[in-house]
Amino acid sequence: MRLGIITVGALVALGGCDLTIDSDDGRVSAHLGVGWETPDHLDQIEVIGGATVEVYVDPWVTRAAASARGGGGTLGGLTLRTSRGRLSVIGDTEPGVVVVVEVPVLERASLVGDGKLDVFDASADTLELSLAGSGALGAAGRVRQVRLAASGDGLVDAGRLRANTGVVDLRGGAVGVVCVSGGLDASVAGDAVLSRRCE
Repeated sequence: MRLGIITVGALVALGGCDLTIDSDDGRVSAHLGVGWETPDHLDQIEVIGGATVEVYVDPWVTRAAASARGGGGTLGGLTLRTSRGRLSVIGDTEPGVVVVVEVPVLERASLVGDGKLDVFDASADTLELSLAGSGALGAAGRVRQVRLAASGDGLVDAGRLRANTGVVDLRGGAVGVVCVSGGLDASVAGDAVLSRRCE
């Protein structure tokens, strides 16, 4: 097993950059981006591709950090990028390999593709969840409002995310699950399905 440790806080100090994990030996190398702004803090995550990512929200951590764990896989071809408060995980992970991200606050999580993104211990005024593709996006925690948008044939499971109110927009064959105790403004089109239940 190869283990890549990525400290996002160090990347931010460089002025915003890409972090690429070399496919040959799993080494981590940072590349400065041209004209990138240094984010004051990371409060958004996006996954593009087929990577498996777990995000843990912990207000006690002083800076965002990322690492990888799993059995027997490599991290070849995976890129982590910071820009304007957003951490992007781009590429695929091999079966059993998980990218683990810790952030002090999270306001938006998005998944594009067929990957898997799980958010744990979310606590924000509003949490935006978006999915485009056939992937799976899950969220747990407690927020005042959840805003969920999905298109394609993927799953957004926010049944473990307790919310007072919700705004949902589902398209195509997307499936959404929300746990909303109060008002729910929902738009469901095509073959999309919305369930309102708490897990």
